[in-house]
Amino acid sequence: MRTPDVMLALILDMAKKNENVRLVGMNGSRENPAVLKDRFQDFDIVYVVRDMKPFLENREWIHALGELVILQTPEEMTLFPPSLDRWFTFLMQFTDGNRIDLMLIPLLDLEKYLRADSQTVILLDKDHVAGHIPPPSDKKYWVKIPSEQEYIDCCNEFWWLVLYVDKGIRRKELLYASAHLKNGIWNELLRMLSWKAGIVHGFIFSPGKEYKYIKQYISSDEWNQLCLIMNTGSIELCAGALEIAIRLFSDVSKIVAEKLDFFYPDYEEKVLKYRRKLEEA
Repeated sequence: MRTPDVMLALILDMAKKNENVRLVGMNGSRENPAVLKDRFQDFDIVYVVRDMKPFLENREWIHALGELVILQTPEEMTLFPPSLDRWFTFLMQFTDGNRIDLMLIPLLDLEKYLRADSQTVILLDKDHVAGHIPPPSDKKYWVKIPSEQEYIDCCNEFWWLVLYVDKGIRRKELLYASAHLKNGIWNELLRMLSWKAGIVHGFIFSPGKEYKYIKQYISSDEWNQLCLIMNTGSIELCAGALEIAIRLFSDVSKIVAEKLDFFYPDYEEKVLKYRRKLEEA
């Protein structure tokens, strides 16, 4: 596997030799001082260019970066609509284990790019146009203190989705029940746990993408319950996961309400009463 120094030298050498490239930036976890470095980290690279067409029309330059396992260009996909406007990304996984996510940005959008991420480091600036860039920080991604309305919305969404999962379980529709557990219940539970973690540790940390660092900020009991909720391979397991999620969300959301002096809505009381009514029917 090529070392980070070798990869960066390759990326910069290509940019230096191409007059079309005016600035090179790097973002992402490699520039996050709070993230432990490992061999799985991507190189999130930006080429700010005068003209994107040469990169798009003739793509032989990609092979100079290494032997590919697979390439993805999100802006050209139809199944998954692109999220960028005039920007274009090449996601490249190489056979030696390295990965480069290379984004092309037109020079006209330089200021927009420089404002977009607090973890930007300028690697090359041919025209000295970037100015002063603050040291990289993940502060933009820290857990934020919720407003009372955001807290209530989270509670509303969780308890609304409880009834979706409950319906799927009663109908024995495993995929339906499991999907709403994993894609809905899960998100709101983690959101609430991150707010509680912020209360305990201070709102000065990032839980990471998909809350991948949340384990560091919650209790071992909370973590163990989360692990049980992930097991949804049968209707019985879904039913058990839902009950665990309900208890955990109830406990955590009440703590958050108390500590932040928020109104605790009556969603829980009414939803649980409705579920008992269904049991008796």
